[in-house]
Amino acid sequence: MSLPPSIEMPTEADIIKACKEFETYETRDVMYKVALLHIQNYWEKPVDMADAIGVLLLSWNQQFYRIHKGLDLKRVEDCIIKNMDYLSELKGRTINSL
Repeated sequence: MSLPPSIEMPTEADIIKACKEFETYETRDVMYKVALLHIQNYWEKPVDMADAIGVLLLSWNQQFYRIHKGLDLKRVEDCIIKNMDYLSELKGRTINSL
């Protein structure tokens, strides 16, 4: 399995550091849980998956998208479509197996 050329795989140390930072600043991960459930329920339906990712991105990065012309959900959908095979390979894995 190879990564698409535009995705750089984070190291284990990068992931651990990011998780610790997240837990420090974000004590409630409700939006993540809702988005994950939506993605699981609508797997292989790129429009619905993009909506779930959009909810997550907009809730976590509201200021960024307000300043930078909003979130283009069509681009998110296109990215999902382009990478669906790779995403399907990753679907059953845990973060520890990556």
